[in-house]
Formats: sequence, C-alpha cells, structure tokens
Amino acid sequence: MRMVISADGADDVTLHGSMSGTGRLVMSGKVKGWYGHPDIKVSTSARSMADGNYDVEDASVLYGPRTLTIQVAAVAETRADAIELAQAVDAMGHRVVDVRLVEDGSASDAVPVNGMAVDGDVLSLDAVSDPAGVGGHDTWCSGYLRTEWDDRHTQDGVLVGSVTVVCTDPHRYSTLAHVGYMTPAVRGLAGLEFGPKLSGLGGTVAAGVLGWPLTYGPAAEGASSSCTLPNLGTSIAYPTIAASGSMPGGFAVTDRATGAQVAYGAPVGSQPVVIDCRTCTASVNGVDVTRYLTQRHFPRIQPGGSVSLVLTADGTGGVAVEARDTYI
Repeated sequence: MRMVISADGADDVTLHGSMSGTGRLVMSGKVKGWYGHPDIKVSTSARSMADGNYDVEDASVLYGPRTLTIQVAAVAETRADAIELAQAVDAMGHRVVDVRLVEDGSASDAVPVNGMAVDGDVLSLDAVSDPAGVGGHDTWCSGYLRTEWDDRHTQDGVLVGSVTVVCTDPHRYSTLAHVGYMTPAVRGLAGLEFGPKLSGLGGTVAAGVLGWPLTYGPAAEGASSSCTLPNLGTSIAYPTIAASGSMPGGFAVTDRATGAQVAYGAPVGSQPVVIDCRTCTASVNGVDVTRYLTQRHFPRIQPGGSVSLVLTADGTGGVAVEARDTYI
C-alpha cells in the first residue's frame, strides 16, 4: 500500500505503507475516512400526526465532504532530514491536492521504527492493513490539506504527525479511466468507391468507373459512431466528452437505452469542445461555451452498470468519451 499526494507546482509526496530503511515518509496508522460514506446530509420533517418522519426519495439522500486523516511519520537519520521530509508535505498548503491510494492486496505488518512501538506518548506504528475485499484498488480524490507535527517525538530522526484532507467532492475515482472513441458516420463511408478518387494500375480511374483493386474507403474499417463505457464503482459516474476535428454543424451524443441526448450546436474545430457531464458545462480552451448546448440531457452511468452512446455529426474528426469507476 502507498499513498501519493500531488499538486500543480509541487513535487509528488509518497507515503509508504511499510518501513524499509530511512529517508521516507511512512503511514504510521490506518487511513481514516477513505472507505465508507462521509457524513450524511438529509433533511426530513416530522409527521405531526403519525410516527416517524416523512419519506425520503433516493435523489434526496446526499453526503457531505469526505475528510481523510492520515497518521504519518517522517523517518530519517537526523532530525534535520526528518524535518525536510515533513516540509515536503507542508509545501502542499494553499493548493488543491490529489490524494491517490494504491492498494496492492497485501497487508503491511506494524514495523517499529528503531524499536519504538509502545502505546502512550511514545511513537507507535500500528499495522496498516488492507481492508477485506479491496485489494488491488487504485483510486484518488481531491481536496485541501492541513498538517500537524508533534515535536515531542524526534528520537533518532523520527518526526510524527497527521495529515488531514478535506475533499469537497466526496467521491473516489479510479486512476484507470474507461475511454471510448466515436467518429461521424459519413454517408458512403463503408461502400465501394468509384473514380475519380481512385488511381488504378493504368492511371487515374475515370469518374463513375469501378476501379481495381476494390476499395471501401480509407476509414471504413475500424470506424464506429458508438461506444459503451462501464462503471465498476458504487456511485453514479459522469463521463467527460471531448470533440475535435471539423464538424461545422456541431454534434450530438445520444444514450442508446433512453434516447436522452446532449447536443452542441456550434461548429467544432481543432480545439476540443469538452463537455463535463458532472458539472453540466461545456468549454473550449477553458472558456465557457455552455450556451451553445442545445440539448442538455447529460449521460450518466449507474454503479455496476454501463452506458451505450451514439454520435450524430457531419464532418470529420472524432469524439472521445472518458469515464472513471466512481465510489462513495
């Protein structure tokens, strides 16, 4: 097991799940708040003339931010080196950070640092175990952090403390993304091509003449105007749609099962049009172009399910759809 904390403009910081030598940051206890649900935020009204409260619909069952607490130890040969390790985590302040936990399916036994493994006010490295049934998971979430270091434990270059991360989006996302590609279905793309586009053995084929060898068009094979994406997580996943190329009339992406459609009515050029189905927005180079969305039925993927999408567009280029397994 290992945890990686990263942010723009700062070096990645790795917290290791077990101790092997010195000069590293170690998770000295379990990661609290990573698995399980955050605090629930459901407002209900009491039944004045009956027992209990009024019923709650599924859409009203919501959760607050996810708060992570990680017990850490900076282990080095000297106090100065331990402080330097701790400051690498402190450098993540004033930034939005990504916290990634990589589970390898194994349990890390408690490893005392220089023999210190007792309870009370003296450093104790508890066992860092892989919770049952989650071996092999590789997920991340985003938030902001606060560090706290305890100066009382600096024996032999060891500095202990904790890292608290508040994730305003409580979901965890798989590091590996599912990606599907779609291209516009051009009329005649999969049919026989006639001259004058073709060049036969004797030169250019005359217009309307079937050339030899037969050809079905340069993009007939492998082209697809549909794709299917799964969600192996425990919460609804919202894909991201990116279109680029030359689509003068825009494009539309339709959920094959429901007929729901998200459509972009402006021309698409070399700069990708990115539609975020979670925030229900569209952008080009970071500039908001949501106003050009003519249909706003954004696709989503139920936990344990999948979605099949179909592209409708004229022109060339392609649409990439990306989704990640989403956990709550």
